[in-house]
Amino acid sequence: MRQVKKQKMNRLGLAIFTCLLLILSAGCAKLPLDNGAPAAPQLASDGVLEYYGVEIIVTVDDPDGDMVTLAFQATNPSGVMQDFAPTNFIASGRQESFILNLNAVGLWTLTARATDELAEVSPAASIEVLVSLP
Repeated sequence: MRQVKKQKMNRLGLAIFTCLLLILSAGCAKLPLDNGAPAAPQLASDGVLEYYGVEIIVTVDDPDGDMVTLAFQATNPSGVMQDFAPTNFIASGRQESFILNLNAVGLWTLTARATDELAEVSPAASIEVLVSLP
């Protein structure tokens, strides 16, 4: 009887150990030391100012496949600068479209940085967009 109880406890202990090992390996697969920063975002825009703003097409690749957020900044030649709140998380490698509410026509420099789930930040990417009315 005592031997059977000991075997059950050993099996239970092994099962718990296996579960913990699986949980830890899955949860620790992305240690900050192993995490790479996202690549610089790829930006494109036709610059047409619609009533809702200017559409920006963005693709960001993260070497670890992490989800990323994007932060945009826009500057025109007269020095007017607009910062935009970071986006929600988007999938790495997926093309996304964002609307930036630029307040004037003319030449704007748009800059974007990506930040992954573990707070690694990409290099900045910029494009010049000639914002015009449709």
